[in-house]
Amino acid sequence: MTNKMRKTGCINLLVLVGVLLTFLSNQVFATVNVTIDRNLVRLNESFQLVFEADSSPDQDPDFSGLEPYFMILSQSQSNNITIINGEYRRNNKWVLQVMAKQEGNFVVPSILFDSEKTKPFQISVKPANPAGVSGQDELIFDLEVDKSTVYVQGQVLVTLRLMVDRNISGYQMSDLTIKNMDVVIEALGEVKQYQTRLGGKDYIVLEKQMALFPQQSGDLEIEPVIAEIQITKRSLSLFGAPQNGGNIRRIGSKGASIEVLTIANESSAKQWLPSTKLSLNEEWPNDIKTLIAGEPVTRTITLVAEGLTSAQLPELNQTQVDGIKRYPDKPLLQDQKTDTGIVGIRQQKIALIPTKAGIYTLPAVTIDWWNVVTGKQEQAKIPSRTIEVKVGADALLADNATQVQQPISPSVNDVSEPLASQTKDSQTFWVWLSFILAIGWFGTIFLWWYGKQKTAAQEYLAEGGLKIDQLKALGQRKAMAQLTESCGSNKARDTRENLLVWANSLETKQSFNNLNQLGFHFGDEFQVQINHLNQSLYGGLEGAWKGADILRTCESIAAHLKVVQSSEKTSELSSLNP
Repeated sequence: MTNKMRKTGCINLLVLVGVLLTFLSNQVFATVNVTIDRNLVRLNESFQLVFEADSSPDQDPDFSGLEPYFMILSQSQSNNITIINGEYRRNNKWVLQVMAKQEGNFVVPSILFDSEKTKPFQISVKPANPAGVSGQDELIFDLEVDKSTVYVQGQVLVTLRLMVDRNISGYQMSDLTIKNMDVVIEALGEVKQYQTRLGGKDYIVLEKQMALFPQQSGDLEIEPVIAEIQITKRSLSLFGAPQNGGNIRRIGSKGASIEVLTIANESSAKQWLPSTKLSLNEEWPNDIKTLIAGEPVTRTITLVAEGLTSAQLPELNQTQVDGIKRYPDKPLLQDQKTDTGIVGIRQQKIALIPTKAGIYTLPAVTIDWWNVVTGKQEQAKIPSRTIEVKVGADALLADNATQVQQPISPSVNDVSEPLASQTKDSQTFWVWLSFILAIGWFGTIFLWWYGKQKTAAQEYLAEGGLKIDQLKALGQRKAMAQLTESCGSNKARDTRENLLVWANSLETKQSFNNLNQLGFHFGDEFQVQINHLNQSLYGGLEGAWKGADILRTCESIAAHLKVVQSSEKTSELSSLNP
């Protein structure tokens, strides 16, 4: 009975712990993220506020803090659960359709979700009526540019807004047409949809944005754009199927004229880069103060420019530093599309391999650019950097093992000691001599015993009666076979590892820890082949590497060493048989 009560008590305790953990997990509510469908809105225009979290609050969030600034037109909530690698992830989303009550720049207040609050954020609300647009028409099609003058190769934002006060089942906007000028046009995402109120009417707005980059100076003329709309009698909807066909209406926007300026006379940059903001930064995988000779490290340099495409950004050239080999990878080009236009990104990864220990200075990386906001030339810069390269621990041990210690010579002072001191020490001389002779005798016995043990171990390793030299030869043949296979298959990474195994199997009385040591030891021709191998590994050309040349060089080195070793053995035999 007692054991049964104990079991029941344990079960109750486990249930209580589970309930407690569940309660505590519900109290832990992650930070709530807030997003807006666009950063710039007009008075009487609707937009979306989206609140997202990875768990559900105990109580519904209180959005009353928004009422002094916004009218809440609608509100919806959705819950999603996803399973990634066996891990459950919950996503809770609240979507609010809101409209600003006043124009200006103001801060959206925090919203309370249990014990967590959203972060305040700023929003800009412009006046309601765009220039040249009234609220009396059932269809309005407007074309707007963000500036009337722009530098050549600079960015111009063009916004098309189609506003309708009735039901439509479909629409289409024609492409931009530019007169007498070469212009690069980039679309900025999908068409946005929202609501606005104009002249006492409610309108549905379809907004499309594009970025223009004129390639020559002069007058840029944008011709009017044509929109085609299919109108239905259904309830307010955009893409519902029309009943009994529907009327088709066409409407044209106004055109626009922009003055394109030439390159500024004050600019002395090698490449013309008109931007609102440009920055350079670098990244390293670890602390560059601890670089090791022969070991590669990757340096990543990123150039980011607002109002320029990645195709306009220059190469990130760097000055070669003696003692450090450079293997640049293929640059990564990316264009990010935002509400304010294109953000061009150029990222360059460079593998650096220091060939020897020492202090090195990487020169500064600079980019001159033209600030279109201030009208002045500026410079983005990564300052020069001094790094220290140390010898690897394995290489240091190998070097110490190959050094021959020099005998210590007696000093002149030791030889010229007074005769009186020698006479005084002669009394203990025979005692010390007897002690040393005894140590030598015991040492001789130990060496004899150690020699027999070593011979037995060597005989044990030589399975099947093989000699030690034959075992070494087997190791060399196996290493050469692996190297031949990786070279024949053009596997650059496998060849890099097999080269070190093969080199250390040779009877060179030296330990090799990296490929640069191989090139230094075996000569310039081999170093050239190693450089080609490193270029393929760290320069993004691994698939194009061919192993035939480096294999021939290794075979030549092995054959040469065999001839030299055979000649040395013959010389030793001749000296033993005069």
